Amino acid sequence: MDPHLNDSSKRVYVAEHIVHCRKSKKFYNQMKLSTEMCKRDSDILGVCFDFMSVTDLPKIPVQETYYFRQLSVNNFGIHNLGENSCTCYVYHEGITRKTPDDVCSFLNHYLLNFVRDKTYKELHLFADNCAGQNKNHALVRFVMALVELKNFETVKVFFPQRGHSFLPCDRDFALIKKKTC
Repeated sequence: MDPHLNDSSKRVYVAEHIVHCRKSKKFYNQMKLSTEMCKRDSDILGVCFDFMSVTDLPKIPVQETYYFRQLSVNNFGIHNLGENSCTCYVYHEGITRKTPDDVCSFLNHYLLNFVRDKTYKELHLFADNCAGQNKNHALVRFVMALVELKNFETVKVFFPQRGHSFLPCDRDFALIKKKTC
């Protein structure tokens, strides 16, 4: 906090911080509740999804070769909250980038191929606040199509407070990094 603020500005700052923390706690409580509901109720599917930070290949520690062109590899992870399992889509920069269409394509592939045999009435989606990938019209239209095509009766999308986006996918990514480095 800036020591040059007057008392009323400090009170406003503290109040805004308290509201911010409560909103972030509300998101994590909702994710915990959804996880419990998914494990208890076979009609609810809950998934978290996110991109892992870009991995450059090959990993060369030698300084002279560090600045040569490396291949960037992306990893999109989908974590099933009810089964506590992770599905990853790994591809290099020559295939595609990290666009909203890619997010929708990966989610659609996951829903068609990994949860196809099960019938769910409700879908809970948890993602970070990245507007370029998750918080956009493409995802909204995709979710609306899922409901319109009768894949789900209800789809709920949850976004955390900015700066509080630690998702189960991030734990999966940490395990992947630990094994590959």
